[in-house]
Amino acid sequence: HFGSSVQRSLSLSTHCLVSTFQLTMAIMSRLVTAFISLSAVAAGAESSALAASCDGAETCSQVTAAMSEQEIEQEEAAEISAMEVRLMQAKREQLALQIAQAKENATAAAS
Repeated sequence: HFGSSVQRSLSLSTHCLVSTFQLTMAIMSRLVTAFISLSAVAAGAESSALAASCDGAETCSQVTAAMSEQEIEQEEAAEISAMEVRLMQAKREQLALQIAQAKENATAAAS
């Protein structure tokens, strides 16, 4: 009796973990897709702004130099890593919760 309830709570927490992981992956892919499309829109807007400000060849080169691709890439990388950190924290909290729940279930079954 005791063994079966522990097994049940374990399989339940495993199931929860799997579904949480799948949900996280779905959210991540959606975030990445949204991020990519946003970046594309922003890049399009920037290039049209560049084209508008490129009346003289001199100003054009200055504008492009000011807005180096490296800076943009660094910003994007920083945003993505911040997202990843938040996701990892959320996962850790959820795991801790599930472990605590499983322990509670086990002690409740034992008593």
